[in-house]
Amino acid sequence: MIQRLSGKLYVQVLLGVSAGIARMENMKERRTGALRR
Repeated sequence: MIQRLSGKLYVQVLLGVSAGIARMENMKERRTGALRR
């Protein structure tokens, strides 16, 4: 039971971290794109 719960939490944290990284990368790309133009 505890293992299953921690597993779900781990997956959610992983998804959140990957989403945050993707968002940061998007912001960087937008800024550099605007600078290039």
